[in-house]
Amino acid sequence: MAIEDRRFYKHHGVDFTGIARALIDDIRAGHVVSGASTITEQYVKNAYLGDDVTITRKLREAVLAWELEDRWSKDKILTST
Repeated sequence: MAIEDRRFYKHHGVDFTGIARALIDDIRAGHVVSGASTITEQYVKNAYLGDDVTITRKLREAVLAWELEDRWSKDKILTST
């Protein structure tokens, strides 16, 4: 967890700080070098959405991760992954 999502207990399914960091890393490198998916987003992708590489899937993933964190505890999310 320390590597995958260091801020797991500090965000609500979507880590806006992580998104900003990844965006800066990618801009500096000139291509995608960093990801910003949270553990909750990864769970949603694997359990419900699949591996489509589209902006629509990423947006759905973020919305569903936010909603999942409204319903489930952090511990339940961790044990479900």
